[in-house]
Amino acid sequence: MAKQLLNYIKEQPEVWEQILGSREQVFADFSHDMKDLPMEHLIFLGSGSSYIASLIAAEFAGNAAGFDCRVMTPAEALRTRGSCDRGKTLVLASSQSGKSVSTMNAIRAWKEAGYVVAGITADSSSPVAKLADLHYLVPCGEETVGPKTKGMTSTVLLLELLILEAAMKESRISMEESENIIYGFMEGIKAARANIALCEKYFKENISRFKQHEHAIVIADPESSLAAREGALKLLETWYVPVFSYEVEEYTHGIQNTIEEGICNLFVISEEANSSSMEKLIAYCEEKGCNDWVISTVKGVRTKANLLELKKGGASFTAPFEILPAFQYLSAFGSEDRAIECDRPKFHDFYDLLGTKSK
Repeated sequence: MAKQLLNYIKEQPEVWEQILGSREQVFADFSHDMKDLPMEHLIFLGSGSSYIASLIAAEFAGNAAGFDCRVMTPAEALRTRGSCDRGKTLVLASSQSGKSVSTMNAIRAWKEAGYVVAGITADSSSPVAKLADLHYLVPCGEETVGPKTKGMTSTVLLLELLILEAAMKESRISMEESENIIYGFMEGIKAARANIALCEKYFKENISRFKQHEHAIVIADPESSLAAREGALKLLETWYVPVFSYEVEEYTHGIQNTIEEGICNLFVISEEANSSSMEKLIAYCEEKGCNDWVISTVKGVRTKANLLELKKGGASFTAPFEILPAFQYLSAFGSEDRAIECDRPKFHDFYDLLGTKSK
């Protein structure tokens, strides 16, 4: 029942390689479009997975190139438009379908305020693409199911390539630094390709053990917290039960009171520096009778919990590509195990009734 979703998950490494392979054209187009705009501020807009993709890209922009970034939902963007120097600001509005009405409203507002807005969509003929001043295509191909996988990760990669070119344009990074980042992406894709095979096997064997749970908590270290947030959204979209995601420090400030026998915790570890404290937390939860699962790209994690050890590409900014396949497979196999048809929308009339998607 998740046949199409599973196909999209497996396609991801090839799609990412194609995006990296076409980066010179992306760079050339972006340089031409942005030649007269000095960029100090980047504003990211998006909803759902596009919002999380924007959070990941903004973190990359700040860490890799020191850009001043703000990430907003369309509603937040409407309230705060005009808050940065319009002559030094680029607005990046992401919508995979290009049909988000709220994103279109935010684009109009920022354009009216005098800002340059770039639309990031997987459909060059979509309303968002036509409305924005500029458009950059996410070449992920068709993705008809609701829970987005290859489109979300491809949006992240395209945004980060645009940021990379902006950083070069503004002399924030050198050519050598740019090439090292591209190499990091390539290594991350290699690791992700191996992880897809590992995840498929692991969750095929273990998925029936998740069916008993009517909710789950995802707890991640700082490096993987945004990927974990997207992972939690995927589980919620496909299992139809509440799934919550917390960065580990946030979890320890009060949320740990949810610890109880039988609760499902999914721990995500991608930083060796934090692995010891994560191990202690996992052991504590185990002692209290929690049903704990660990997804880790750090080798040799010491735990009695169920452990899925994945490969790591080496760069912190590739963590989403390496970790997300685990949640994507858990979503797909979990929906099948719960007899949920996640390849088709649960409510076919929802968007029309609420008016949230343009036709």
